[in-house]
Amino acid sequence: SNQYKCFTFTWEPGTVAILDTHPNSSPPKPQDDDIKAADKYGVPIFTLTIRGVFVYDPTTKQISKLIDGFTWTQPDVWAKVRTQLVP
Repeated sequence: SNQYKCFTFTWEPGTVAILDTHPNSSPPKPQDDDIKAADKYGVPIFTLTIRGVFVYDPTTKQISKLIDGFTWTQPDVWAKVRTQLVP
């Protein structure tokens, strides 16, 4: 929606995660509003940035870096991440 420093979406009950992009001038990790949304809906929030992919898990209250740098544009990188996320 090209919104800056905010987001709007319609919540669907089957949603398994929220995906957010952060501009290069913003911190790459999920920020306070991201964390509030994840906690409210009880689903992880992922942030995609030029500096990597991060996830906040509302269950553990932890932020993790999943992918370093801009390599998340390469499909084979996601195959490796999938093994980290799915036991």
